[in-house]
Amino acid sequence: MLMRHAFRNAMLPVITLIALNLGYVVASAITVEAIFAWPGSGGLTVEALNARDYPVLQGVFLLLGASIVVANLVADLAYGLLDPRVRQRPAISSRPHQASIC
Repeated sequence: MLMRHAFRNAMLPVITLIALNLGYVVASAITVEAIFAWPGSGGLTVEALNARDYPVLQGVFLLLGASIVVANLVADLAYGLLDPRVRQRPAISSRPHQASIC
């Protein structure tokens, strides 16, 4: 009972928070890499900022934005797996529509 009903409903806000916090995790990784001088995307971003290398910055921000969009897409797809109320219904219904008189 607990796993089938309560766990599925409790997972929806958790998935939302994970997807939204992915952007903060990536941004903090840039800060940590810059502070501790670790090689990676954070060091590349800081070097590109100091050198005013705009094409590299555009590429880094494109990858960061795409990763957040993909994380939100995965979260939306996971909603459909966990909660049947969120699943999309087919466009063509098998029920005949009743005409309303207005």
